[in-house]
Amino acid sequence: WFDKKRNLPIVIFNNGVGSMQVPDWQIYKDWAALTAANGMIALTHQSRFGKTENDLNDLLEHLRKHSEELKVDKDNIAVWVCSANTPTGWSAANDPDKDFIKAIAIYYGVTRPKERIVKRKDLEILVVRAGLDSHNINAGLEEFMQNALQADAHVEFINYPEGQHAFDGVD
Repeated sequence: WFDKKRNLPIVIFNNGVGSMQVPDWQIYKDWAALTAANGMIALTHQSRFGKTENDLNDLLEHLRKHSEELKVDKDNIAVWVCSANTPTGWSAANDPDKDFIKAIAIYYGVTRPKERIVKRKDLEILVVRAGLDSHNINAGLEEFMQNALQADAHVEFINYPEGQHAFDGVD
Protein backbone atom coordinates (compact mmCIF):
# COMPACT_ATOMS: atom_id res chain seq x y z
CA TRP A 1 0.00 0.00 0.00
CA PHE A 2 2.90 2.36 0.68
CA ASP A 3 4.42 3.67 -2.53
CA LYS A 4 8.13 3.94 -1.69
CA LYS A 5 8.67 6.15 -4.73
CA ARG A 6 6.36 8.85 -3.40
CA ASN A 7 6.95 11.12 -0.44
CA LEU A 8 3.90 11.28 1.80
CA PRO A 9 2.27 14.16 3.64
CA ILE A 10 3.02 14.25 7.35
CA VAL A 11 0.94 15.19 10.37
CA ILE A 12 2.85 16.32 13.44
CA PHE A 13 1.05 15.73 16.71
CA ASN A 14 2.61 18.60 18.55
CA ASN A 15 3.81 18.46 22.13
CA GLY A 16 3.70 22.14 22.95
CA VAL A 17 3.99 21.71 26.71
CA GLY A 18 7.19 19.72 26.94
CA SER A 19 6.88 18.49 30.50
CA MET A 20 4.62 15.55 29.69
CA GLN A 21 5.59 12.38 27.83
CA VAL A 22 2.86 12.99 25.27
CA PRO A 23 4.20 10.50 22.66
CA ASP A 24 3.67 7.71 25.20
CA TRP A 25 0.00 8.52 25.73
CA GLN A 26 -2.30 5.94 24.16
CA ILE A 27 -4.51 8.58 22.57
CA TYR A 28 -1.52 10.02 20.69
CA LYS A 29 -0.63 6.53 19.49
CA ASP A 30 -4.23 6.04 18.36
CA TRP A 31 -4.36 9.37 16.50
CA ALA A 32 -1.08 8.51 14.80
CA ALA A 33 -2.36 5.07 13.78
CA LEU A 34 -5.55 6.59 12.36
CA THR A 35 -3.50 9.11 10.38
CA ALA A 36 -1.21 6.40 9.02
CA ALA A 37 -4.21 4.27 8.07
CA ASN A 38 -5.32 7.18 5.91
CA GLY A 39 -2.09 7.27 3.90
CA MET A 40 -0.11 9.91 5.75
CA ILE A 41 2.94 9.81 7.94
CA ALA A 42 2.15 10.51 11.59
CA LEU A 43 4.74 11.85 13.96
CA THR A 44 4.52 12.40 17.69
CA HIS A 45 7.50 14.05 19.31
CA GLN A 46 8.77 14.91 22.74
CA SER A 47 9.72 18.50 23.31
CA ARG A 48 11.52 20.02 26.25
CA PHE A 49 9.79 22.20 28.82
CA GLY A 50 10.46 25.85 28.02
CA LYS A 51 11.90 24.99 24.61
CA THR A 52 8.83 23.74 22.78
CA GLU A 53 8.96 26.32 19.98
CA ASN A 54 12.66 25.67 19.37
CA ASP A 55 12.08 21.93 19.41
CA LEU A 56 9.20 22.13 16.92
CA ASN A 57 11.19 24.42 14.63
CA ASP A 58 14.18 22.06 14.82
CA LEU A 59 11.90 19.14 13.98
CA LEU A 60 10.44 20.97 10.99
CA GLU A 61 13.91 21.86 9.75
CA HIS A 62 15.07 18.26 10.14
CA LEU A 63 12.05 16.87 8.29
CA ARG A 64 12.51 19.27 5.42
CA LYS A 65 16.27 18.74 5.21
CA HIS A 66 15.97 14.93 5.25
CA SER A 67 12.65 14.65 3.40
CA GLU A 68 13.94 12.38 0.64
CA GLU A 69 15.41 9.75 2.95
CA LEU A 70 12.41 9.98 5.32
CA LYS A 71 9.93 9.85 2.39
CA VAL A 72 8.24 13.01 3.71
CA ASP A 73 6.57 15.52 1.41
CA LYS A 74 8.42 18.55 2.78
CA ASP A 75 5.86 20.92 1.29
CA ASN A 76 2.79 19.15 2.64
CA ILE A 77 2.95 19.24 6.44
CA ALA A 78 0.06 19.51 8.90
CA VAL A 79 0.10 20.17 12.63
CA TRP A 80 -2.41 18.80 15.13
CA VAL A 81 -2.72 20.53 18.50
CA CYS A 82 -4.98 20.44 21.51
CA SER A 83 -5.36 22.13 24.85
CA ALA A 84 -2.17 23.74 26.19
CA ASN A 85 -0.19 22.34 23.22
CA THR A 86 -1.92 24.85 20.97
CA PRO A 87 0.25 28.00 21.27
CA THR A 88 3.44 26.31 20.05
CA GLY A 89 1.82 24.58 17.07
CA TRP A 90 -0.31 27.58 16.16
CA SER A 91 2.71 29.90 16.23
CA ALA A 92 4.52 27.69 13.71
CA ALA A 93 1.52 27.09 11.43
CA ASN A 94 0.51 30.76 11.43
CA ASP A 95 4.02 31.92 10.47
CA PRO A 96 3.92 33.28 6.89
CA ASP A 97 7.48 31.99 6.35
CA LYS A 98 6.30 28.42 6.98
CA ASP A 99 3.99 28.07 3.99
CA PHE A 100 5.02 24.41 3.78
CA ILE A 101 2.65 23.87 6.70
CA LYS A 102 -0.62 23.48 4.85
CA ALA A 103 -3.07 22.76 7.66
CA ILE A 104 -3.66 22.81 11.39
CA ALA A 105 -6.26 21.08 13.52
CA ILE A 106 -6.97 22.76 16.85
CA TYR A 107 -8.97 20.75 19.38
CA TYR A 108 -10.20 22.63 22.48
CA GLY A 109 -7.20 24.88 22.12
CA VAL A 110 -5.89 27.34 24.63
CA THR A 111 -4.96 30.59 22.95
CA ARG A 112 -3.57 33.86 24.27
CA PRO A 113 -5.19 37.08 23.00
CA LYS A 114 -2.19 38.16 20.90
CA GLU A 115 -2.21 34.76 19.12
CA ARG A 116 -5.81 34.93 17.95
CA ILE A 117 -4.98 36.67 14.68
CA VAL A 118 -4.73 34.64 11.46
CA LYS A 119 -1.72 35.75 9.42
CA ARG A 120 -1.99 33.17 6.63
CA LYS A 121 -4.97 33.02 4.30
CA ASP A 122 -3.50 29.94 2.58
CA LEU A 123 -3.62 27.82 5.75
CA GLU A 124 -6.42 25.28 6.18
CA ILE A 125 -7.68 25.51 9.78
CA LEU A 126 -9.96 23.16 11.69
CA VAL A 127 -11.19 24.31 15.10
CA VAL A 128 -13.09 21.95 17.40
CA ARG A 129 -14.80 23.49 20.43
CA ALA A 130 -15.94 21.47 23.43
CA GLY A 131 -19.10 23.11 24.72
CA LEU A 132 -18.57 22.02 28.33
CA ASP A 133 -14.99 23.29 28.42
CA SER A 134 -13.99 26.23 30.62
CA HIS A 135 -15.39 29.65 29.84
CA ASN A 136 -11.90 31.10 29.23
CA ILE A 137 -10.93 28.45 26.68
CA ASN A 138 -14.22 28.74 24.79
CA ALA A 139 -14.21 32.55 24.88
CA GLY A 140 -10.70 32.44 23.39
CA LEU A 141 -11.76 30.06 20.63
CA GLU A 142 -14.78 32.22 19.85
CA GLU A 143 -12.57 35.31 19.55
CA PHE A 144 -10.15 33.30 17.39
CA MET A 145 -13.03 32.28 15.10
CA GLN A 146 -14.31 35.83 14.86
CA ASN A 147 -10.85 37.03 13.83
CA ALA A 148 -10.46 34.15 11.36
CA LEU A 149 -13.77 35.00 9.71
CA GLN A 150 -12.87 38.70 9.53
CA ALA A 151 -9.59 37.71 7.87
CA ASP A 152 -11.49 35.54 5.37
CA ALA A 153 -9.36 32.59 6.44
CA HIS A 154 -9.94 29.00 5.36
CA VAL A 155 -11.47 27.76 8.58
CA GLU A 156 -13.86 24.99 9.52
CA PHE A 157 -15.50 25.11 12.93
CA ILE A 158 -17.00 22.13 14.73
CA ASN A 159 -18.93 22.78 17.89
CA TYR A 160 -19.49 19.79 20.15
CA PRO A 161 -21.96 21.16 22.73
CA GLU A 162 -21.88 18.05 24.96
CA GLY A 163 -18.09 17.74 24.84
CA GLN A 164 -15.87 18.30 27.82
CA HIS A 165 -12.20 19.25 27.63
CA ALA A 166 -10.31 16.31 26.11
CA PHE A 167 -13.59 14.62 25.14
CA ASP A 168 -11.80 12.53 22.53
CA GLY A 169 -9.66 10.93 25.21
CA VAL A 170 -12.00 10.71 28.16
CA ASP A 171 -15.44 9.98 26.68
